[in-house]
Amino acid sequence: MQTMPSSQTPAAAVRRRWRVFGIVQGVGFRPWVCRTAGHLDLTGEAGNDAAGVWIEAQGSTPALDELETLLRHAPPPARVVAVEEEQPASAANPLDHSFRIAPSRLGGVGGSALAPDLAPCPDCRRELLDPHDRRYAYPFLACARCGPRFTITEALPYDRARTALDAFPLCPQCAAEYTNPGDRRFHAEAIACPHCGPRLHALTSDGKLLAETHAAIDAAINALEDGKIVAVQATGGFQLWVDATRPAAVARLRERKHREAKPLAVMVRGLAAARHLADLTPAEEELLTIAAAPIVLVSARADSPLAAAVAPGCTTVGLCLPASPLQILLCEAFPRPVVATSGNLSDEPLCFDPAEAISRLGQVADLLLVHDRKIPQPADDSVVRMAAGRPRMVRRARGYAPAPVRLPQAVACPGLAVGGQVKGSLALVRERDLVLSPHLGDQDTVLARERHAATAVALQRLLRLDPQWVACDAHPDYASSLTARRMPLPRLEVQHHHAHLLAVLAEQTHLPAAPVLGVIWDGSGYGPDGTVWGGEFLLANGSSCRRVGYLRRFALPGGEHAVRQPRRSAFAWLWETLGPEVATAAARRLDLTAGPLGRLCDGAAGTLRTSSAGRLFDAVAALAGLCPVARYEGEAAMMLEAAAAAHQEPAVPYPFALIPAAGATAADVELAGDCAGWRLEHPLLEEVPAWEIDTAPLADAVWLAVCAGVTAPEIAARFHRTLTAIIAAVAQRVALTTVVLGGGCFQNALLLEGAAAALYAHGHHVLLPEQFPANDGGLAAGQAFAGAWLHPPL
Repeated sequence: MQTMPSSQTPAAAVRRRWRVFGIVQGVGFRPWVCRTAGHLDLTGEAGNDAAGVWIEAQGSTPALDELETLLRHAPPPARVVAVEEEQPASAANPLDHSFRIAPSRLGGVGGSALAPDLAPCPDCRRELLDPHDRRYAYPFLACARCGPRFTITEALPYDRARTALDAFPLCPQCAAEYTNPGDRRFHAEAIACPHCGPRLHALTSDGKLLAETHAAIDAAINALEDGKIVAVQATGGFQLWVDATRPAAVARLRERKHREAKPLAVMVRGLAAARHLADLTPAEEELLTIAAAPIVLVSARADSPLAAAVAPGCTTVGLCLPASPLQILLCEAFPRPVVATSGNLSDEPLCFDPAEAISRLGQVADLLLVHDRKIPQPADDSVVRMAAGRPRMVRRARGYAPAPVRLPQAVACPGLAVGGQVKGSLALVRERDLVLSPHLGDQDTVLARERHAATAVALQRLLRLDPQWVACDAHPDYASSLTARRMPLPRLEVQHHHAHLLAVLAEQTHLPAAPVLGVIWDGSGYGPDGTVWGGEFLLANGSSCRRVGYLRRFALPGGEHAVRQPRRSAFAWLWETLGPEVATAAARRLDLTAGPLGRLCDGAAGTLRTSSAGRLFDAVAALAGLCPVARYEGEAAMMLEAAAAAHQEPAVPYPFALIPAAGATAADVELAGDCAGWRLEHPLLEEVPAWEIDTAPLADAVWLAVCAGVTAPEIAARFHRTLTAIIAAVAQRVALTTVVLGGGCFQNALLLEGAAAALYAHGHHVLLPEQFPANDGGLAAGQAFAGAWLHPPL
């Protein structure tokens, strides 16, 4: 029997019962409760159910009080949100002379939080590399404190029978560990060993078996040594590996994956190896070694041995350490850093099934390293960056998702938010718990949209959450918004930049008591006035939002062509601010034909206009000669940030002007949609003058600097300094204490830190994105939080 003995006599016992909420399944919480109760001389039992963990104990009152206190401070990786006392069972149901883990109860209402995957703990790593241990070199070892969690979960409560490990019955030795309260694998549902657990296989690109177990790892290492591409089935899905120091190998990967220039992630065996590639701060080193094992964006060393094609033109590199035993074994056997990028073709979702990988990655990889443990819930790698003294999420996925984030205000009934078009994700919300899915990628392909839909179904089933409403972006043509419109649910449409603002508010402990100013800058979002927004200042008080400032608009000649060619934005910006003569002169520098573009900028039918800060970054990057044509989203802004960071002298801002916007105040940004019979709260906002930020003086200064041969780093540094001055100036005029920074432009650490510092200097309280991505990967979180002001019919 799985018990901890007790000397407590039932005659003197008091009985109490608690329910514990939070991340308390799959994290060794029940074994810890069992041991703790035994040490306190208590009898009773603890078990999982759909809502969390229930505990019933009896013993002396002081011991029971101490147990309740300890429950609220359970050790990591458990994360207790609440402990509620309940009426205990009838005393006629005796609790024997021990404390045990009871069988899970399958009924009841959902609510249990899903635990994210955890990188190997020090004890498992030691066993993995110890030739005398029975799990030596076994690529699927785990314990109660580490290993796969979300990615192997089939259903809740979290027990082995409802995970991908159910297909692997325990051998006698593993069974003995599983039932031993003194063993760290006591009730470790992911437990396995070479005798009873999953097995590894090396396959040719067309699926023929080459080798198994240790020989499969040898085959993968030999392939890497030969400069070949290996598709590795990691915890949450496939990765494409190649020697990161061999230019020809990296170039071949880029060609086959159809990823021309976007930076590739690099994996190394440990911190010592990472220090050879990057100048790491202590905070970055700590971030690399946490259990979530994210990719961390860090400053690359100039003498790094990495091939230039790993991150062309970038001064940063995405580094990670092994997140699974298999990755540890591969990195220990291969002496050099490896590219470890997502296992997909560009614009496609992550591959996670071996048969699927043979079909979709067979033309990319020379060898596939696969296993027979199913991945019910795929998850890509998370990406994080240190900025303004804290880790900031760039991509929330394995290691973080789907752990819930506690909202500052509850929703009245559960809902679903479907996110945006790029960097897709979705969110489920119930009461004060918001669950953001792992990163799902852009929604431009049928495969991507199918993955999005399948993830929505899977998370609803796992969480036993039946959404009563759906939230989406207000853009009429986003694939996710079209999906929401087809659902037979009340629909809440949330303007793009309002959702970015709400995503930052959603992760705060308390909502600000007064309205806030949101500075929401990104590449594009649907504007209710028919223009493309992206350089916005929003006055917000929960569901009520008003635009009180924006960057001066200019044309987007060619629409998406302007997004892919920053030089078009440069031409249009100069045409708008300085006139046709200057724009035509710039066109000659930028290798553009001025005539057709000029007609588009003059208002040819179908030409959109934008206030986008992202397009302003594009324009300046093109004029500075850094990125006339972008090979991937955000490249121009990244080049401009890198150039600015290289400038050593203090940067003086370029001039700009604030002018009253037409009509004195701008229209409210309304939450809309098909919510007949439902009520939306709209807290009142004061009438505040609206401002247009005239960038003509900035354009004139940048153009003169370009003509005078000023270096790109100086132009970039002064441009960044100008943007922080603009933010501070508008904040001073709006005169609100709290300022929120959000939107994809604030992935730029230089801009984020500069803007925050300028606002702090003027006495503002600044809220920054941290747990949710500032980019569109966080949109679903903001949309879901909008539901806090949505109420069903009475």
